[in-house]
Amino acid sequence: MKFHLFLLLAIFTDAKQILSSKLIGSSEAVKERQKHRQQNIDFNAEETISGVKVQISVEISGLISKSDGMGDESSEKAKIESEFEAAIQFGQNESSNSDASSESNVENATEGGAAAAPTTGCSLNGVDLQADGFQRMCAEWPDLAPIYCYGKIIEAVNFWGVRMLFQNDSKHFVDRPLKREAKKIVEEFTSTFGGNELDVSKMNEQKVDQLAKFVRENFGRANGVLIAYTPEDWVENPPKLERIKDAEFKKWAKQLNELWKELSRKMPDLNCNPGQQNHSLICVPQPFVVPGGRFREFYYWDAYWIVKGLIASGMTTMVKNMCMNFAEMVNRFGFVPNGGRIYYDKRSQPSFFTFMVYDYFLATNDTKFLQEVLPVLEKELGHWNKNRSVEVEVGGKNQTFYQYRADSNIPRPESFCQDVQLVTNISNTQRKADIWKNVASTAESGWDFSSRFMKKDNSNKANPWNLVNLQTTDLLPVDLNALICGNLRMLGELFSKIGDNAKASAYAAKHNSFRSDFQRLFYKEEHGLWYDFNIKSGKLHEEYYGSVTVPLFTRCYDTDDVGTAERMYNRLEKVGVLKHKFGVPTSNINSTQQWDFPNIWPSLAHMLIESLRQSGNKKMEEKAKELARQWLSANHQMYQNCGQHMWEKMAADTGVPGGGGEYVPQVSANGKLKCHGIPSQMLTDWLRVNKRWRFGFAGHLRRRNDTAANAKRGMQAERGG
Repeated sequence: MKFHLFLLLAIFTDAKQILSSKLIGSSEAVKERQKHRQQNIDFNAEETISGVKVQISVEISGLISKSDGMGDESSEKAKIESEFEAAIQFGQNESSNSDASSESNVENATEGGAAAAPTTGCSLNGVDLQADGFQRMCAEWPDLAPIYCYGKIIEAVNFWGVRMLFQNDSKHFVDRPLKREAKKIVEEFTSTFGGNELDVSKMNEQKVDQLAKFVRENFGRANGVLIAYTPEDWVENPPKLERIKDAEFKKWAKQLNELWKELSRKMPDLNCNPGQQNHSLICVPQPFVVPGGRFREFYYWDAYWIVKGLIASGMTTMVKNMCMNFAEMVNRFGFVPNGGRIYYDKRSQPSFFTFMVYDYFLATNDTKFLQEVLPVLEKELGHWNKNRSVEVEVGGKNQTFYQYRADSNIPRPESFCQDVQLVTNISNTQRKADIWKNVASTAESGWDFSSRFMKKDNSNKANPWNLVNLQTTDLLPVDLNALICGNLRMLGELFSKIGDNAKASAYAAKHNSFRSDFQRLFYKEEHGLWYDFNIKSGKLHEEYYGSVTVPLFTRCYDTDDVGTAERMYNRLEKVGVLKHKFGVPTSNINSTQQWDFPNIWPSLAHMLIESLRQSGNKKMEEKAKELARQWLSANHQMYQNCGQHMWEKMAADTGVPGGGGEYVPQVSANGKLKCHGIPSQMLTDWLRVNKRWRFGFAGHLRRRNDTAANAKRGMQAERGG
């Protein structure tokens, strides 16, 4: 999902991460686009965007190579232009919480005119999602569930969505607040259109008009609930950004720094009692940063890179606010949900909460907060142990490992239409439920979607990579298990900081034990890489994906073996992923999914670069700097050429915005924060002097094992970096 902007900030300042964003722009660009809502972008003429003339057609053509393996140049250019236009329009319409937009036009233009054309195949065809055997979302909100999570209202709106959904995006509807009490809305719908017996596909023109009117009268604007917020610790000239040597990059970093004001939100004074709530937001007490675009609420793993960027901007109060919100979620649900909506309450995302607290503590030395939050971090780890663990025999004993396994098996409300369409040709209800569970479980991974989680259908030459063949619940993902390994290490170090040596030693022992089991299950010595493990086949999935480097990032390997990092690097060279002009792709497989070739995701780029940088190997450290410069330069070029926008992903060989996936590429004045933080941090970390680069990372690599005795020294070394 959303990393770019913040990673840039983090990278601008301290060189420790990279993130992926939905498109971003400067505050001046925000104001300009709010004044001039262009509904159509002419790619054959110079277009003025945020006061800068950009010959978009020329720039896009110049970035595409006929020999890039992506097909005909003209068709590829047309595709990119189409996506750019859609993204710009979407971003403009999402850029303000108060401005009228085409989105509001969609929400209001519902009277008269011909009936909307249906979204083909977006009907459940009689499947009752309230029947036994289905795992449903929103159990804590029984009045809202029939509106936002399942039932005839969400089905009808999606089927006839052209006049009720902005850009036919299912998420648009489930993000809209209610204008009346939920029970009354459900009662009105039932009396007007029917209950469970309603066949939405057979609604006539009059009924569709009534449905559009019903939606207009009962639902508010999707982006009209949260309040814009200027963080109290925001400053115009953060000290770390001031230390950037390159004038052009310093200017860029400061433009990105402005976006914290555009992307920060707080909850209004809402009634958050589940029985009286009139919106789909999960209420949190503290302000937070949103990724931007259609992602209007907080998200879990995106926040890690947002935190990186906030720290680069010196905004540790905002970091603490976000950590406090996540602690609230863990205390309430037992885990951090995928995002801040009630329809995300049955799945989480990669376990980065402990990593966020770890970085916050390194930046602040706030032991008081650390004492308060450590029990919550343990509770979150308990969720993975209790609800996402699997036992596998390793070395003659059953050992515990982890997987993504969402507690839902119905269509995702935010992607309702796509999930329903996916099973159109499948008649068996249990098979549909199994597919939907794997879809939700893959969304929990953050990799929605990738060939990594699919079983290839070799009999289907036209489409061998199909989402109906997702097998996520049969896999033990190497990156998730490496993150859990990192959690154990960090918990040991953090407990040592508050003087709890017993727990520090216990977690250090758990870390060493798990690290050993991890190595035996996931590591392919001949390749020098770690791979996903298939429980059913009992085999490793020996294919390159960006996830293979995460164990090095989390240090889930024997650091005494100095050859581990070098063997990984040699294998990456051998499979050809280090040769691309603009960075390292997510995979070598072009499945048309967004988490595959040719896309580069900033989150993965960041973890790879960090892995190389902390390797202790001079050649790999140099490669890390090369990849960092490469990534920053490419993003800066796109930012300059495309109207001061940041894209969430880019193509490895062409440097154009990445495609694929189930939503329109996100471009907005706000951008997508996962990207925002990474550039910022990289710019601060990697564009100053090499002295700090070497000192910061050699420091913690000199540790030989993670024991309670040396945990403190390890953290001091990291802070020194």
